[in-house]
Amino acid sequence: MAITRSSRSPAFCYPRRMSSWLIPLRLALLWALAVLSANVKDRVVIGLAVALTAAVGYWEWHEHSRALSQATRAKRFSGFVDERVTALRPVLARLIAEADAMLREILDDGANQMAKRRSYEERIEDWRTRVGRFLTEELRNPGLVSKCLPKMGAVTGNPIAFLHSRLERCRTNLAEVQSELADLVAEGVQAGLRAS
Repeated sequence: MAITRSSRSPAFCYPRRMSSWLIPLRLALLWALAVLSANVKDRVVIGLAVALTAAVGYWEWHEHSRALSQATRAKRFSGFVDERVTALRPVLARLIAEADAMLREILDDGANQMAKRRSYEERIEDWRTRVGRFLTEELRNPGLVSKCLPKMGAVTGNPIAFLHSRLERCRTNLAEVQSELADLVAEGVQAGLRAS
């Protein structure tokens, strides 16, 4: 679900009608006519008109108050999402930078790759654990773990190629998460609100 900001505040979607300031004037005039009227039938009709005018005025006031309340809630929600995105973006960027560094190191090691295989595996698994924790705890989206951290890599018979391809795929998927971070944070916040 995408959260977008409109150029107009939601409060302007339900503006107070120009006639809303006329309602007290109408009520006063109708009340004066009812008091001055000598006929009982006229007083009943005018009384009904006063009641109807008051009901319309109340309805307009209620709609305006509801629109302001919705606008305030939407503003608070988008502010909270913006704060979370601002806080999480550097963490995600650090995780992606770590993956880039490991990928470069694997390629730069050349002939020493097989000797460092165990070290690569441990570092990659530690990184994958931290990424999984980030996705489930910070974004509140455990479904992203299976998308961002696939278990399969390139099957070539070379274990280093397998590790490299799997890490590269994870890094690419994490970059996609970074580009959709605002939407994912908003979904996570809404999921948290529904759960509580």
